[in-house]
Amino acid sequence: MKNIPFVLIAFSLLSCKKTVLDNRWNIFSVNPNIQKNVNFKKMNSEKEFEMLFDSSTLKKKTNNIIFLTDSAINFKDTLNAKKSIFIKNRKCNAHFWKSDTLSINVMNSNGFSGNGFTISVFENHYKIDYSSFTDTQPHKNEKPKLNFGFIKLILNKKNYKANDSIFGYVEFKCIDENSYPKPVERFAKGYFRSKIEKY
Repeated sequence: MKNIPFVLIAFSLLSCKKTVLDNRWNIFSVNPNIQKNVNFKKMNSEKEFEMLFDSSTLKKKTNNIIFLTDSAINFKDTLNAKKSIFIKNRKCNAHFWKSDTLSINVMNSNGFSGNGFTISVFENHYKIDYSSFTDTQPHKNEKPKLNFGFIKLILNKKNYKANDSIFGYVEFKCIDENSYPKPVERFAKGYFRSKIEKY
């Protein structure tokens, strides 16, 4: 009988972990040499806006990810992709927000609205969610429900802490079933980097 509290606590912890890691979570790959990829070398000579079209916010490029809706990405690499600045200019940042789950955000913004996606990393697992916001009109979308046809994430190491540098590659295609007014396909592909902050 003395062991019952221990068994209940252990079961509770296992149940919590199972709840956190539901079927949306996948295992990412690790490539410690990914930052040597030629895409990052090219980013060193490029700039991106903190806020779209505001030249005073130009900073060193954090990613070359192409993120499209209802338009497949058909090129082999993102290095020489010729797309509009709005499609290409997504800022990447990474942080821990009062938890042990790392959030990697790839977003653009014009000051009033924006969209992109968030990669959540917990232990050796990750999941991807669509993100959007607007100040100009009521948001009509329900909570996104993404069904992935393909998903891939490569990071430069398995574990991170605040102030670490993170380098990675992400690629996915999915259907957002709750998008308004009808389901849409979303595609992403590219390399990213950031310094991890903690809030």
